[in-house]
Amino acid sequence: MDPGTYASKPVTQTVFNIRTAGPGLHEFTDEVVRFVRDSGLREGLLTLFVQHTSCSLLVQENADPDVRRDLDEFFRRLVPSSDDPSMQWLRHTAEGSDDMPAHIKAALTAVSRRASEAVRNREPDIDLQIERLLWCGCIAHSTGCCC
Repeated sequence: MDPGTYASKPVTQTVFNIRTAGPGLHEFTDEVVRFVRDSGLREGLLTLFVQHTSCSLLVQENADPDVRRDLDEFFRRLVPSSDDPSMQWLRHTAEGSDDMPAHIKAALTAVSRRASEAVRNREPDIDLQIERLLWCGCIAHSTGCCC
């Protein structure tokens, strides 16, 4: 395809401010779905990017809430709070007991996700496509994050 073809495509963007009350997985699928639906675009590439150093993105199953609970527990076991005896080796603790563990989790996961399938016009109901194909969870410490 001619590279100039892409230049004429519309670009729509927004900032999602996800307020959190502490560490864990925080879903913001509804906000993403609303943004894509309101954009009016029927085809394109959805890119999510985190602008915070101790936050990251997951795209996971959303049909069963146990998936998110199990992932949350997995990350808590993998990287406990810095006040846990197993984490006494941490030096960066001035910003709270959840800050350095959040940095480690962000280093192990992704700060950017692309979901081209979510907005490809393969089905007449774009909401159905998005709901089926996109589930975003934001792992953040208590100061929140922006995506």
